Amino acid sequence: MSTKNILKIASITMVLVLVTSILTSITLHAADSRQKTNLEKCIGQLESSKTRIEEFIEGRGIKLPEDIKGNLTKAGELLESARNFINEGKYNETRKCIQEAMGCLRIVANYVCRQVREEVREMVQERTAIGLKVAIQTHQKFINKLNDTVELLKEKGITVDEDITKAIDDANEILREALSLLEEGRINETAKLLGESKRIIAGIIGELNKLIRKEIEEARIAKEIGKHIRRMEEITRNIENEVAKKGREEAISHLKEVIDKLNESSNKLNQLKKYLEEKGKKAKEISEAITKIRGEIDHIEKIGKKFSK
Repeated sequence: MSTKNILKIASITMVLVLVTSILTSITLHAADSRQKTNLEKCIGQLESSKTRIEEFIEGRGIKLPEDIKGNLTKAGELLESARNFINEGKYNETRKCIQEAMGCLRIVANYVCRQVREEVREMVQERTAIGLKVAIQTHQKFINKLNDTVELLKEKGITVDEDITKAIDDANEILREALSLLEEGRINETAKLLGESKRIIAGIIGELNKLIRKEIEEARIAKEIGKHIRRMEEITRNIENEVAKKGREEAISHLKEVIDKLNESSNKLNQLKKYLEEKGKKAKEISEAITKIRGEIDHIEKIGKKFSK
Protein backbone atom coordinates (compact mmCIF):
# COMPACT_ATOMS: atom_id res chain seq x y z
CA MET A 1 0.00 0.00 0.00
CA SER A 2 1.40 3.43 -0.94
CA THR A 3 2.10 6.22 1.57
CA LYS A 4 -0.64 8.28 -0.02
CA ASN A 5 -3.20 5.56 0.60
CA ILE A 6 -2.04 5.03 4.18
CA LEU A 7 -2.45 8.76 4.85
CA LYS A 8 -5.95 8.74 3.47
CA ILE A 9 -6.98 5.77 5.57
CA ALA A 10 -5.35 7.42 8.60
CA SER A 11 -7.45 10.49 7.83
CA ILE A 12 -10.64 8.52 8.31
CA THR A 13 -9.34 7.11 11.57
CA MET A 14 -8.51 10.62 12.80
CA VAL A 15 -11.98 11.91 12.10
CA LEU A 16 -13.54 8.94 13.89
CA VAL A 17 -11.34 9.67 16.92
CA LEU A 18 -12.53 13.26 16.94
CA VAL A 19 -16.17 12.27 16.81
CA THR A 20 -15.60 9.73 19.60
CA SER A 21 -13.98 12.44 21.69
CA ILE A 22 -17.03 14.65 21.27
CA LEU A 23 -19.39 11.82 22.23
CA THR A 24 -17.26 11.08 25.32
CA SER A 25 -17.64 14.70 26.38
CA ILE A 26 -21.40 14.36 26.22
CA THR A 27 -21.30 11.30 28.46
CA LEU A 28 -19.13 13.00 31.05
CA HIS A 29 -21.33 16.07 31.04
CA ALA A 30 -24.48 14.03 31.49
CA ALA A 31 -22.98 12.02 34.33
CA ASP A 32 -22.92 14.92 36.77
CA SER A 33 -23.59 18.37 35.32
CA ARG A 34 -23.39 20.08 38.71
CA GLN A 35 -19.76 19.30 39.23
CA LYS A 36 -17.30 21.97 38.16
CA THR A 37 -14.66 19.29 37.53
CA ASN A 38 -16.82 17.50 34.96
CA LEU A 39 -17.63 20.73 33.16
CA GLU A 40 -13.96 21.71 33.00
CA LYS A 41 -13.13 18.25 31.69
CA CYS A 42 -15.76 18.58 28.95
CA ILE A 43 -14.42 22.00 27.96
CA GLY A 44 -10.86 20.61 27.81
CA GLN A 45 -11.91 17.68 25.63
CA LEU A 46 -13.81 19.91 23.24
CA GLU A 47 -10.92 22.36 23.00
CA SER A 48 -8.60 19.43 22.24
CA SER A 49 -11.04 18.13 19.62
CA LYS A 50 -11.29 21.57 18.03
CA THR A 51 -7.50 21.85 17.85
CA ARG A 52 -7.17 18.39 16.29
CA ILE A 53 -9.91 19.16 13.78
CA GLU A 54 -8.14 22.38 12.79
CA GLU A 55 -4.79 20.59 12.45
CA PHE A 56 -6.40 17.84 10.43
CA ILE A 57 -8.12 20.31 8.09
CA GLU A 58 -4.90 22.24 7.57
CA GLY A 59 -2.84 19.07 7.11
CA ARG A 60 -5.21 17.68 4.49
CA GLY A 61 -5.66 21.02 2.77
CA ILE A 62 -9.44 20.84 3.10
CA LYS A 63 -11.23 24.04 2.13
CA LEU A 64 -14.24 24.74 4.33
CA PRO A 65 -17.35 26.53 3.06
CA GLU A 66 -18.12 29.75 4.92
CA ASP A 67 -20.95 28.23 6.96
CA ILE A 68 -18.77 25.30 8.13
CA LYS A 69 -15.88 27.64 8.86
CA GLY A 70 -18.31 29.79 10.84
CA ASN A 71 -19.27 26.81 13.01
CA LEU A 72 -15.62 26.16 13.82
CA THR A 73 -15.08 29.80 14.80
CA LYS A 74 -18.29 29.84 16.81
CA ALA A 75 -17.24 26.67 18.68
CA GLY A 76 -14.05 28.41 19.80
CA GLU A 77 -15.98 31.46 20.98
CA LEU A 78 -18.50 29.30 22.87
CA LEU A 79 -15.76 27.34 24.64
CA GLU A 80 -14.06 30.58 25.65
CA SER A 81 -17.38 31.82 27.04
CA ALA A 82 -17.86 28.51 28.86
CA ARG A 83 -14.54 28.98 30.67
CA ASN A 84 -15.54 32.48 31.70
CA PHE A 85 -18.92 31.29 32.97
CA ILE A 86 -17.44 28.40 34.94
CA ASN A 87 -14.99 30.74 36.64
CA GLU A 88 -17.96 32.89 37.62
CA GLY A 89 -19.79 29.81 38.93
CA LYS A 90 -22.51 30.12 36.25
CA TYR A 91 -22.84 26.38 35.53
CA ASN A 92 -26.12 26.54 33.60
CA GLU A 93 -24.64 29.07 31.17
CA THR A 94 -21.50 26.89 31.00
CA ARG A 95 -23.53 23.81 30.09
CA LYS A 96 -25.41 25.74 27.41
CA CYS A 97 -22.16 26.94 25.82
CA ILE A 98 -20.70 23.42 25.92
CA GLN A 99 -23.79 21.94 24.24
CA GLU A 100 -23.77 24.57 21.51
CA ALA A 101 -20.00 24.13 20.99
CA MET A 102 -20.47 20.36 20.67
CA GLY A 103 -23.15 20.93 18.05
CA CYS A 104 -20.87 23.24 16.07
CA LEU A 105 -17.93 20.81 16.21
CA ARG A 106 -20.17 17.90 15.21
CA ILE A 107 -21.26 19.82 12.10
CA VAL A 108 -17.62 20.48 11.18
CA ALA A 109 -16.54 16.88 11.91
CA ASN A 110 -19.40 15.47 9.81
CA TYR A 111 -18.43 17.71 6.91
CA VAL A 112 -14.77 16.64 7.15
CA CYS A 113 -15.84 12.98 7.29
CA ARG A 114 -17.84 13.40 4.11
CA GLN A 115 -14.89 15.07 2.40
CA VAL A 116 -12.51 12.29 3.41
CA ARG A 117 -14.96 9.58 2.34
CA GLU A 118 -15.30 11.26 -1.05
CA GLU A 119 -11.53 11.55 -1.33
CA VAL A 120 -11.08 7.88 -0.49
CA ARG A 121 -13.87 6.92 -2.88
CA GLU A 122 -12.13 8.80 -5.68
CA MET A 123 -8.83 7.20 -4.71
CA VAL A 124 -10.34 3.70 -4.79
CA GLN A 125 -12.05 4.44 -8.08
CA GLU A 126 -8.79 5.73 -9.53
CA ARG A 127 -6.88 2.65 -8.38
CA THR A 128 -9.64 0.38 -9.68
CA ALA A 129 -9.57 2.16 -13.04
CA ILE A 130 -5.80 1.69 -13.27
CA GLY A 131 -6.16 -2.00 -12.40
CA LEU A 132 -8.90 -2.46 -14.98
CA LYS A 133 -6.83 -0.76 -17.67
CA VAL A 134 -3.89 -3.06 -16.92
CA ALA A 135 -6.26 -6.05 -17.03
CA ILE A 136 -7.62 -4.94 -20.42
CA GLN A 137 -4.07 -4.63 -21.78
CA THR A 138 -3.19 -8.06 -20.37
CA HIS A 139 -6.26 -9.62 -21.94
CA GLN A 140 -5.39 -7.98 -25.26
CA LYS A 141 -1.89 -9.48 -25.14
CA PHE A 142 -3.43 -12.90 -24.49
CA ILE A 143 -5.78 -12.48 -27.42
CA ASN A 144 -2.90 -11.46 -29.70
CA LYS A 145 -0.91 -14.54 -28.66
CA LEU A 146 -3.92 -16.78 -29.22
CA ASN A 147 -4.40 -15.25 -32.66
CA ASP A 148 -0.72 -15.88 -33.46
CA THR A 149 -1.14 -19.49 -32.33
CA VAL A 150 -4.14 -19.94 -34.62
CA GLU A 151 -2.19 -18.54 -37.59
CA LEU A 152 0.75 -20.82 -36.82
CA LEU A 153 -1.52 -23.87 -36.70
CA LYS A 154 -3.05 -22.90 -40.04
CA GLU A 155 0.43 -22.54 -41.57
CA LYS A 156 1.16 -26.10 -40.46
CA GLY A 157 -1.94 -27.29 -42.27
CA ILE A 158 -3.98 -27.82 -39.12
CA THR A 159 -7.67 -26.97 -39.46
CA VAL A 160 -8.85 -24.55 -36.79
CA ASP A 161 -12.57 -24.51 -36.05
CA GLU A 162 -14.35 -21.29 -37.06
CA ASP A 163 -15.82 -21.05 -33.55
CA ILE A 164 -12.31 -20.39 -32.22
CA THR A 165 -11.60 -17.54 -34.65
CA LYS A 166 -15.06 -16.09 -33.96
CA ALA A 167 -14.42 -16.24 -30.21
CA ILE A 168 -11.16 -14.32 -30.71
CA ASP A 169 -13.04 -11.64 -32.67
CA ASP A 170 -15.72 -11.49 -29.95
CA ALA A 171 -13.09 -11.06 -27.22
CA ASN A 172 -11.41 -8.25 -29.17
CA GLU A 173 -14.74 -6.46 -29.55
CA ILE A 174 -15.52 -6.86 -25.83
CA LEU A 175 -12.12 -5.42 -24.87
CA ARG A 176 -12.63 -2.41 -27.16
CA GLU A 177 -16.01 -1.79 -25.55
CA ALA A 178 -14.54 -2.25 -22.05
CA LEU A 179 -11.84 0.35 -22.74
CA SER A 180 -14.46 2.78 -24.02
CA LEU A 181 -16.58 2.30 -20.88
CA LEU A 182 -13.52 2.74 -18.67
CA GLU A 183 -12.71 6.06 -20.33
CA GLU A 184 -16.27 7.15 -19.48
CA GLY A 185 -15.68 6.18 -15.84
CA ARG A 186 -18.19 3.31 -15.88
CA ILE A 187 -16.17 1.05 -13.61
CA ASN A 188 -18.76 -1.63 -12.79
CA GLU A 189 -19.73 -2.16 -16.42
CA THR A 190 -16.06 -2.35 -17.41
CA ALA A 191 -15.39 -4.99 -14.75
CA LYS A 192 -18.38 -7.01 -15.97
CA LEU A 193 -17.09 -7.00 -19.56
CA LEU A 194 -13.63 -8.03 -18.36
CA GLY A 195 -15.21 -11.02 -16.66
CA GLU A 196 -16.85 -11.96 -19.95
CA SER A 197 -13.53 -11.52 -21.77
CA LYS A 198 -11.79 -13.76 -19.23
CA ARG A 199 -14.41 -16.47 -19.75
CA ILE A 200 -14.02 -16.33 -23.54
CA ILE A 201 -10.21 -16.41 -23.35
CA ALA A 202 -10.31 -19.43 -21.04
CA GLY A 203 -12.63 -21.17 -23.51
CA ILE A 204 -10.33 -20.42 -26.46
CA ILE A 205 -7.29 -21.73 -24.57
CA GLY A 206 -9.19 -24.90 -23.70
CA GLU A 207 -10.23 -25.52 -27.31
CA LEU A 208 -6.74 -24.83 -28.68
CA ASN A 209 -5.24 -27.20 -26.11
CA LYS A 210 -7.65 -29.92 -27.23
CA LEU A 211 -6.76 -29.28 -30.86
CA ILE A 212 -3.02 -29.35 -30.20
CA ARG A 213 -3.29 -32.51 -28.08
CA LYS A 214 -5.28 -34.11 -30.88
CA GLU A 215 -2.63 -33.18 -33.45
CA ILE A 216 0.13 -34.49 -31.19
CA GLU A 217 -1.70 -37.78 -30.69
CA GLU A 218 -2.40 -38.13 -34.39
CA ALA A 219 1.27 -37.44 -35.13
CA ARG A 220 2.26 -40.09 -32.57
CA ILE A 221 -0.12 -42.60 -34.13
CA ALA A 222 1.15 -41.82 -37.63
CA LYS A 223 4.71 -42.27 -36.39
CA GLU A 224 3.84 -45.61 -34.79
CA ILE A 225 2.12 -46.84 -37.95
CA GLY A 226 5.03 -45.68 -40.09
CA LYS A 227 7.52 -47.47 -37.85
CA HIS A 228 5.76 -50.83 -38.23
CA ILE A 229 5.20 -50.42 -41.96
CA ARG A 230 8.88 -49.59 -42.49
CA ARG A 231 9.84 -52.58 -40.39
CA MET A 232 7.60 -54.80 -42.51
CA GLU A 233 9.11 -53.45 -45.72
CA GLU A 234 12.65 -53.96 -44.45
CA ILE A 235 12.22 -57.58 -43.36
CA THR A 236 10.16 -58.62 -46.41
CA ARG A 237 12.19 -56.83 -49.10
CA ASN A 238 13.27 -59.37 -51.79
CA ILE A 239 12.36 -62.15 -49.39
CA GLU A 240 11.61 -64.68 -52.16
CA ASN A 241 15.06 -64.23 -53.71
CA GLU A 242 16.66 -64.25 -50.27
CA VAL A 243 15.15 -67.55 -49.09
CA ALA A 244 15.77 -69.12 -52.50
CA LYS A 245 19.48 -68.92 -51.74
CA LYS A 246 19.08 -70.80 -48.44
CA GLY A 247 18.63 -74.43 -47.65
CA ARG A 248 15.16 -75.77 -46.91
CA GLU A 249 15.40 -75.76 -43.09
CA GLU A 250 17.18 -72.42 -42.98
CA ALA A 251 14.61 -70.84 -45.33
CA ILE A 252 11.67 -72.11 -43.26
CA SER A 253 13.31 -70.83 -40.06
CA HIS A 254 13.92 -67.42 -41.60
CA LEU A 255 10.34 -67.17 -42.86
CA LYS A 256 9.03 -68.13 -39.41
CA GLU A 257 11.16 -65.41 -37.83
CA VAL A 258 9.81 -62.83 -40.28
CA ILE A 259 6.21 -63.90 -39.59
CA ASP A 260 6.80 -63.60 -35.82
CA LYS A 261 8.07 -60.05 -36.25
CA LEU A 262 5.12 -59.13 -38.44
CA ASN A 263 2.70 -60.64 -35.91
CA GLU A 264 4.39 -58.59 -33.19
CA SER A 265 3.83 -55.40 -35.20
CA SER A 266 0.24 -56.40 -35.92
CA ASN A 267 -0.44 -57.03 -32.21
CA LYS A 268 0.98 -53.64 -31.19
CA LEU A 269 -1.12 -51.86 -33.78
CA ASN A 270 -4.18 -53.77 -32.62
CA GLN A 271 -3.53 -52.58 -29.07
CA LEU A 272 -3.29 -49.00 -30.31
CA LYS A 273 -6.49 -49.46 -32.30
CA LYS A 274 -8.31 -50.77 -29.24
CA TYR A 275 -7.06 -47.80 -27.18
CA LEU A 276 -8.42 -45.32 -29.72
CA GLU A 277 -11.75 -47.12 -30.08
CA GLU A 278 -12.22 -47.08 -26.29
CA LYS A 279 -11.82 -43.29 -26.44
CA GLY A 280 -14.39 -43.11 -29.23
CA LYS A 281 -11.84 -42.15 -31.88
CA LYS A 282 -11.50 -43.39 -35.43
CA ALA A 283 -8.70 -45.83 -36.21
CA LYS A 284 -8.99 -46.09 -40.00
CA GLU A 285 -5.26 -45.63 -40.71
CA ILE A 286 -4.34 -48.27 -38.13
CA SER A 287 -6.86 -50.72 -39.56
CA GLU A 288 -5.37 -50.21 -43.03
CA ALA A 289 -1.85 -50.79 -41.71
CA ILE A 290 -2.93 -53.97 -39.89
CA THR A 291 -4.61 -55.23 -43.07
CA LYS A 292 -1.43 -54.54 -45.03
CA ILE A 293 0.71 -56.42 -42.51
CA ARG A 294 -1.74 -59.34 -42.42
CA GLY A 295 -1.60 -59.48 -46.20
CA GLU A 296 2.18 -59.67 -46.08
CA ILE A 297 2.00 -62.44 -43.48
CA ASP A 298 -0.33 -64.43 -45.77
CA HIS A 299 2.09 -63.91 -48.65
CA ILE A 300 5.06 -65.16 -46.63
CA GLU A 301 3.09 -68.15 -45.35
CA LYS A 302 2.43 -69.13 -48.97
CA ILE A 303 6.15 -68.90 -49.68
CA GLY A 304 6.78 -71.09 -46.64
CA LYS A 305 4.38 -73.74 -47.92
CA LYS A 306 6.47 -74.11 -51.07
CA PHE A 307 9.51 -75.00 -48.98
CA SER A 308 7.49 -77.38 -46.82
CA LYS A 309 6.48 -79.58 -49.73
